[in-house]
Amino acid sequence: MSLDAAIQAVVADAIHDALRPYLGRLADPEPLVYSVRKAAHVLATSTTTIRRLVDEGVLPVVPHMGQRIVIPRAAVARLVDGAGSCESESGDGRFATALRARSA
Repeated sequence: MSLDAAIQAVVADAIHDALRPYLGRLADPEPLVYSVRKAAHVLATSTTTIRRLVDEGVLPVVPHMGQRIVIPRAAVARLVDGAGSCESESGDGRFATALRARSA
């Protein structure tokens, strides 16, 4: 093995070792749902706020999950995108109404 090949192999191994924690994240699919805690983390708010948004109907939950509150990732994205997209998606305007009430 030449010196260049040995250096390349050592550098490639070092890069792979340094990136190993991040490579696993790239392979993991984005979750379709968030727990209350994860939704709070993603929205940079408290779990109390997330529970209130669920209780008010601003954030929907996945039905038939027993006692566990599971929030669709798409609903969190719609909430962040703003009232217009939430209203068109939900059809009943609950997202937009709640967001307008908060900003008033």
